[in-house]
Amino acid sequence: MTGSRGMIIKFGAFALVMTLLTVSLFFIFGQYTTGSTAKYSALFNDVSRLKPGQTVRVAGVRVGTVGSVSLLADKKVLVKFDADRSVVLTNGTRAMIRYLNLVGDRYLELVDGPGSTRVLPPGSEIPIDRTAPALDLDLLLGGLKPVTQGLNPQDVNQLSAALIQVFQGEGTTLNSLFAKTTSFSNTLADNGQTVQELIDNLNTVVATVNKDGGKFSGAIDRLEKLISGLSNDRDTIGTAITALDNGTASIADLLGRARKPLGD
Repeated sequence: MTGSRGMIIKFGAFALVMTLLTVSLFFIFGQYTTGSTAKYSALFNDVSRLKPGQTVRVAGVRVGTVGSVSLLADKKVLVKFDADRSVVLTNGTRAMIRYLNLVGDRYLELVDGPGSTRVLPPGSEIPIDRTAPALDLDLLLGGLKPVTQGLNPQDVNQLSAALIQVFQGEGTTLNSLFAKTTSFSNTLADNGQTVQELIDNLNTVVATVNKDGGKFSGAIDRLEKLISGLSNDRDTIGTAITALDNGTASIADLLGRARKPLGD
């Protein structure tokens, strides 16, 4: 009886610890907030794949969650979200969709813009003229395809991240962007002489072939005829090689037998 009670106590302690650990992980990785929140909405022309459950941020800090994304009859998109009551929204507040990372996650950012500082009461809607979709990264990188073709995947990812930061207003200057694009140019510049020599050599080869094109074609034709002739006579050549091998063996045997009499 005592043993059973001990097992129950141990199991209960284990279950309690695992429950507390699970709740802690939920709060940490889910970025869950326990504070009081207020509900708002915003009207967009394009939500750029924003999904319910994604975060609402102010200056990079999570303050709420996207509740729903609905397509209206006029093709506009209504986004409902909540924000911590400590966050003050005004008639000048703008709602913009941002890239969270390069795998497609988005978040809704609230920023102060020009306009009235009158406080926006809970339940209010941010009009469409104060909202903005996310940067069209596919279109942007498509325009830079001639540049990105010369970069390795890691450099392309770094360039993409720098582009997102710059165009979302998160980068301090354009220096980081230019640093990504100049690395490839610097590599070519460092090996400029080698590249130039390669181009010169290719030009020489092309010029020589163009100048002596007739002779070059004739040599190729004769080589082709020689190979074709050898291919057609391969059986005869094989028989001759076999006979020559047998004859060589016979001569070697004859010389071996005659070596001793000749020595005498």
